[in-house]
Amino acid sequence: MPSIENSKQMARDYLKAFAEGDEAWFRQHIAPEYRRNDPGLPFEVRGPEGVKQLSDGFRAGILLDRTWQSKLSASSMPEATETSTAPRRLTWQASLM
Repeated sequence: MPSIENSKQMARDYLKAFAEGDEAWFRQHIAPEYRRNDPGLPFEVRGPEGVKQLSDGFRAGILLDRTWQSKLSASSMPEATETSTAPRRLTWQASLM
């Protein structure tokens, strides 16, 4: 039986893999028969491939949102440069218990 610390580390590793879209991690740790019941999604999340698709969708949405915000800010600031409109790399930090 996994210890609490092992469970916490697995949750941290999952968040990192999800944030990075780490397909190898998904294949190693997510069962092929896994299903996420989320009627708000436009697709069914099944197995590692489904989690990868979900991760890609979230990451694309976050990057698009940040790009839009950056462009909006840049258009209102004459001194902004093209590099300020580039999407930023997101980092995840979680404090579990």
